[in-house]
Amino acid sequence: MTKREQYKLTFNKIKNRVYCGQSEITTESYFLCSLLNQLSDREPEYLLDEIKLAVAGQDFDAFYSVDGALFSDGVHIQPPNAIINEKYEVKLVDLKQLLDEWIAFVRAS
Repeated sequence: MTKREQYKLTFNKIKNRVYCGQSEITTESYFLCSLLNQLSDREPEYLLDEIKLAVAGQDFDAFYSVDGALFSDGVHIQPPNAIINEKYEVKLVDLKQLLDEWIAFVRAS
């Protein structure tokens, strides 16, 4: 089972736009889908890099601001978890796998 399936997400493309949807509305799917939809073109790779550093026990940025906005909720990286928009906690390894799946989908689209 993919992380996309586990968290009840769908990856979609309409014309030239990719977006995340929810196959079932849950707290998890809402926050994860919102995060993926807010990330600009290159941001998933940058966030993924920080998560990889955190998982490896190396220095990482503990806060990731979506699109560089100073006052956005963003993602707090607190190993072994990440907190999205200060409201939803997800395992770093799950978020890493989900970002891998999202990046692969976007590149294939």
